[in-house]
Amino acid sequence: MKSAETLPEAGEMARKLKSQADNLKAEAETLKEAARLEDLSVWVMEKVKPTKKGNRSYHY
Repeated sequence: MKSAETLPEAGEMARKLKSQADNLKAEAETLKEAARLEDLSVWVMEKVKPTKKGNRSYHY
């Protein structure tokens, strides 16, 4: 392998980064399972502004 001859520590770094990526992926999967739609709350605010053409309502 040409890259192994050029950078001997490249293989070790690649294994280390792959291990870190696997750990982060496992953590993300755990968090995904823990998230629930019941925990979310949705609200809408309505603001009415008077204009020359009449009232204008905005929803935020």
